Amino acid sequence: MKLPVVTFPVLIPECIGLNKTEFNRPKYLLQKDFIAIVNGHKHIIPAGIEFDYASIPRPFWSVFLPYSPLYAGPSLLHDTCYQGMLWSRGLCDRLFLAGMISNGVDALTRNTMYAAVRAGGWINYKKRNLPKMPIVRGLMGIGQFTAVPLWDEV
Repeated sequence: MKLPVVTFPVLIPECIGLNKTEFNRPKYLLQKDFIAIVNGHKHIIPAGIEFDYASIPRPFWSVFLPYSPLYAGPSLLHDTCYQGMLWSRGLCDRLFLAGMISNGVDALTRNTMYAAVRAGGWINYKKRNLPKMPIVRGLMGIGQFTAVPLWDEV
């Protein structure tokens, strides 16, 4: 499996907690545009995106926290990619893994989290995120019916 190269000029996205949850996980609002560089292409995740950091089920929080500075950026990129259906689900998941590698997440944590999104991400990719797609694409200035890939080729 060939992974893209993903880096983040800023490690932690600027966000605020929202007074709501989704599927028993707290939600956050991105306050300032966040940049992800994928294979040398700059991608801007716009302020206004709602996300939950890592979508880790509560029973596993004692082992894998839903928030870590090392996977905050990769989680935001992954959530945005899923919510906006910006690329294929497989590529969104590989971006998540590549971002965690770039940020120095240990192998056990990143491989477990990657396996979890591969195993269960299909639930969120279409079913739960379909209503969010026009909102995310609108924030990004992308048409709702624009075909993928929506950002520069990776």
